[in-house]
Amino acid sequence: QSLIYIKSYDPVSIIFADIRGFTAMADRSTAQRVVELLNELFCRFDRLAAKNRCLRIKLLGDCYHAVSGLPIPTPNHADYCVILGLEIIDTMHKVREKFASDVGIRVGIHSGQVNCGVLGLKKWQFDVWSKDVTLANYMESGGMDGLVHISEATKNYLSDPSCYICEPAYGGDREPALRSINTYFVTASTPEEGLENKPSIGLLTRNENEELFNLYHALGTANVLFSPMTAKEKSIEKEVMATMNSSINSRSIRRLKKINCKPIVLTFRNKHLEREYNNEPDQMLQIYFFTATLVYFIITIVQFILIPIDQTLIICSIVGFVWTTLVTGLVMLSNCQESSPCRMIVCLSVNICSDRRKAQLLAIITLMIIYVAIVLPVVTLDCSENEYLRERAVHLVDPKIHKAFREKCPSWYMSYMEYTLLYTMMIMALTGAFQIITFTCKAFVMLFMVSCYIILFFTAPTFKKVWNAKSTDYYKYYLMLIVLVSLMLLIVIHSQQSEIIQRLDFIWKRQANDEKEEVQKMQKINQKLIENILPAHVAKIYLEKDYQHSDLYHETCESACIMFASITNFYFTSDASENITVLNKIITDFDLILNEPQFRSIEKIKSTGAVYIAASGLSPSTRYGSETDHVVQMAVYALRLKLHVRDVLNKKLGTKFIIQIGMQVGPVIAGVIGASMPQYDIWGNTVNVASRMDSTGLPNHTQV
Repeated sequence: QSLIYIKSYDPVSIIFADIRGFTAMADRSTAQRVVELLNELFCRFDRLAAKNRCLRIKLLGDCYHAVSGLPIPTPNHADYCVILGLEIIDTMHKVREKFASDVGIRVGIHSGQVNCGVLGLKKWQFDVWSKDVTLANYMESGGMDGLVHISEATKNYLSDPSCYICEPAYGGDREPALRSINTYFVTASTPEEGLENKPSIGLLTRNENEELFNLYHALGTANVLFSPMTAKEKSIEKEVMATMNSSINSRSIRRLKKINCKPIVLTFRNKHLEREYNNEPDQMLQIYFFTATLVYFIITIVQFILIPIDQTLIICSIVGFVWTTLVTGLVMLSNCQESSPCRMIVCLSVNICSDRRKAQLLAIITLMIIYVAIVLPVVTLDCSENEYLRERAVHLVDPKIHKAFREKCPSWYMSYMEYTLLYTMMIMALTGAFQIITFTCKAFVMLFMVSCYIILFFTAPTFKKVWNAKSTDYYKYYLMLIVLVSLMLLIVIHSQQSEIIQRLDFIWKRQANDEKEEVQKMQKINQKLIENILPAHVAKIYLEKDYQHSDLYHETCESACIMFASITNFYFTSDASENITVLNKIITDFDLILNEPQFRSIEKIKSTGAVYIAASGLSPSTRYGSETDHVVQMAVYALRLKLHVRDVLNKKLGTKFIIQIGMQVGPVIAGVIGASMPQYDIWGNTVNVASRMDSTGLPNHTQV
């Protein structure tokens, strides 16, 4: 489906500049030399057009086509076009000397109304259409080498015609289509004082910019910018800087936290984002549970060494070891294939690991079981067995080391209060290591542990002996409480910061994925656009990573088939909307036929008005097999176009369109002009002969 984007501008000035003698020169030159010459000329013309507020529309082989007065209307459009024409002729003389080529240039200008936009499905090019555009083309063909040929309409739009040297041109003597209008040759502008008195035009004169003029003409290269930085470049630079500052600010931790997270609980304000976060697996989950199992195993071994073995210790050790082993094994099974024998268990493991809330609940239960299994055997221990503990510890440690240790810490192994404190601190540290648990849940878990310790501190039978001893070192035991509460606060603060970073990492990762997807999407769009502008085999070269964009693509095709198909009785009337709709229907239908697989060897070159230009045999892939295969495809395509116009378009639109087709086979030069705005085109005598075959053919026939 083709959408039409058309806008009308009135008045504007249209300029055509055609290089005389280019076809003969192209037949005598190499492809590289032809493309370099055209690129040199048209890049210079582009800079001159930008300076004179003209917009390049397209390159028609060796013809340069531009318009002044769009997309931004300007009252001095005629002046800009005339000055551009004069500077194009001056530039042509300099390039001709540089390349030692005997080529000239004709310039034609007409002013009036145009409709602009993009038509068709393939090889999109911004274009303008109207009867005034056709008349401007006639102004070029009816002109003379080295002169700017303007219509009376253009002369009337000049802000001050006395600033230019004008003389009658009698264009109707050379071009029959111009017999009904008066035409003039503009050979030069009057002395530059006249132009300087017209500040509204804003021309770049030699007196005001002598240094830039000298730099531009002395270096004589298409890669030299006309000014250090144009207004457009400054605008782009400001836009880039603003985007970078916005990107940096958007990644500020404080700003992101304020925008996305709730103040205390740190959950995302966006419920959808919170669900997405909870459904993202924690890659460290298996390590958390493995670490918890390892820590519990080590503490259990220490307990069996330091405290008397009783029924409570054995039961708690078995329960804790079985639970931690089963839970860790369950979490580890998430890496197994679902097709394994334990499919249901694997599915359960995957379900837990892929849901943070379920994994968090399992982690909290595991920590509570570990805490109870470690502390309960200590607090329920019979105090009368203290002596047994002391004797057992003496035998397990070297007597000298044990004696020294006992002198420095006489109460550590004699009191279970310190054991419980150390166990509680270790489990609290282990709780802090579980990043899967939110910091609010960690705070409640550690508050539970600290509360249990405080209650045991004053009520447990094992601890009462300390109070009954009436020791003067009570402050040491209260210091334990202070240390425990301080550790809890430190872990809570650290967990809060860790969760903030973890959540912001999730946001950054999400943003990075979104940006990556956007970049990939834009890359595909750009690739489609490039392939729509350039043939696929040429676009592939431009998309290569190691391609130097200053290089110019050029190739000589020894046996290419060129086709010109024109609707000879299509005319632009006063109903511009209807004209463009019909023209778009014609071009779109031709493109749809060309998209059929049987015509894969044919490449659309361009469409100009109601003229459709295509070529085959341009890419290496179309040269396999017989040399005439692509020519046969072109002949079949030409027949399809003729039948489509007669049997489909004329019946559907109620018209009586006549199509003429011309074809020619022979050598052509193919290349891309311009590095920043590449345009693919073909040149050579074969192209001109194909055009003549079309223009001199018979209605509804194909001339070869």
